[in-house]
Amino acid sequence: MLWSVGALGAADFRGALEFLEVAGEVDGVDPFPEPVLAALRRLIPADVVSYGELDRRGAGWRTGVRWQGAPHADVTPSICEAHLRFTHQKPHPPWAPAAGRAARWSDLLSRRQMQRLDAYAEVGKPLGSEYQLELWLLTPGGVAGGFSFDRYECDFSERDLRVLDTLRPHLVQLWRNAGLRTPAAAGLQTPDAAGLLTPREREILAWVARGKTNREIATVLYLAPGTVGKHLDNVYAKLGVGSRAGAVARAFLG
Repeated sequence: MLWSVGALGAADFRGALEFLEVAGEVDGVDPFPEPVLAALRRLIPADVVSYGELDRRGAGWRTGVRWQGAPHADVTPSICEAHLRFTHQKPHPPWAPAAGRAARWSDLLSRRQMQRLDAYAEVGKPLGSEYQLELWLLTPGGVAGGFSFDRYECDFSERDLRVLDTLRPHLVQLWRNAGLRTPAAAGLQTPDAAGLLTPREREILAWVARGKTNREIATVLYLAPGTVGKHLDNVYAKLGVGSRAGAVARAFLG
């Protein structure tokens, strides 16, 4: 394991493992679809949990946002416009030195300071979002996206911060894994290999090409080694080869 068992209580440790089991079953190019966000919401209880990629055009903090839970009110066009207009007021920006750590707004602003913000008056208050917890996904290449957790009645706890900070490297790994499911990112050179293989098979073959064993791949992808072996058997059948070396040569060298 990449974390210290002592950093979490037994129940939290089991919950984190259950979350990774759900996240490891994802085989599409989206690392955090709604089922994963639902599992994260069970681990970090919140009224709404959302994730979106960093908007590098500067129009706002996140784009392509998807969520689990229900705001107190409809997310109207005026609320969306206000969110973009007042992102500069939010206390935990992706460019902050501590962007890679989970942060509660209450640790960065007093209650009075928050309620004076236009972002609160026009976005947070209408949606009933009184308490916020944010985590930016800091990858080796920079911030990739961000998670937001919202509650209506009570603030987030130190336990919530601890669990998220423990999960941080695993969330980054899940994001990297999803990237390898596209033919271009996996580095596949032959059209037939790219077209025949499923996203999961492309992902596993990319790790094989990097010299990883089935057990090592299983650890990275949060799968059982036997599951990795079954996917490789499918790869061999589709590519008409009988070995790892043959599959790599067929897919990457043509």
